Amino acid sequence: MTGNNLTLSGTWEQSSRNPLVAAFILVFICGGLYFFIASLILQLYVTVDIITSHGSVFTGDMDYVDYIKEYISRYKIVSLSFTAVFQYLGFLVFPILVIKKWHTPQIKEYFHYDHLHLPGIILSVFGVLFIMPLVDIISNFFFNLFPVFEKLSELSTPLLQANNPGEMIFIVFVISITPAICEEAIFRGYFQRTLQRKLKFPWHFIISGFVFALFHQQTLSLVALFLVGIYLGYIYYCFSSIYVSMAAHSLYNFILIFFLNSKEKPGFLFTENGDYHVPVVLVSLVLFLLVIFFIYTFRMREPEPSEDSVE
Repeated sequence: MTGNNLTLSGTWEQSSRNPLVAAFILVFICGGLYFFIASLILQLYVTVDIITSHGSVFTGDMDYVDYIKEYISRYKIVSLSFTAVFQYLGFLVFPILVIKKWHTPQIKEYFHYDHLHLPGIILSVFGVLFIMPLVDIISNFFFNLFPVFEKLSELSTPLLQANNPGEMIFIVFVISITPAICEEAIFRGYFQRTLQRKLKFPWHFIISGFVFALFHQQTLSLVALFLVGIYLGYIYYCFSSIYVSMAAHSLYNFILIFFLNSKEKPGFLFTENGDYHVPVVLVSLVLFLLVIFFIYTFRMREPEPSEDSVE
């Protein structure tokens, strides 16, 4: 099968096989291996470290919350390092090797690495800026319903807090740049790209957005992450360029890191409690919808690639 100079000749491209099945299989294999192997190796490292050097981080006067925070603080750099390494291996290197066998050797064309859409990047970046307050208010709604889970969610905060400029650069690389490269490759470049071949608008980016949200394993943030995943999938579809969703994803994570490490949040955006002002949320909603409209008009002005059509 071919389309727009893209040859689909892999084992899952035979007429008797459905490439959507392959997409679901590979995404869940990659996710499962990533969490299992990374967690296993990190735990082995921690165990060896406790036995050979530092001893346990737990002391008699600690409660569980303090223990977890101390644990995360001690092994922050190691944990972030494992996260980066296994994202590149599990979401980029391994999938690409499999996709070449299952679908096509033309990874650049299949993932849409062949199209740098600068207007799309600019529009999508504005969309990220305007979606942030909406995501925040959705997350806060669920955390207010279950306050005990909010405290538990804060346990991972030390992982993203930098003690010096060097740590800040490393955290940005691991949390902002790496997921933009690796997660976009697997969730948009491969998973959604394959769904687009069989499913009509908007189901391909709704499904990919939901799987993206599930992958992050944050129950009370599931709805907010679902919204983010839908937005990333929408802009990937509209501009047929993975660089657009990569830029948006990277900026989104960077903003989270920036505000988490800021001593004071801008008063014109945030209340004393750290929540966005209601007028800011309302204005952001209007501006976000305008960005979505402009993106859609861009899509309507450009011809739809034939290989993206429903077969």
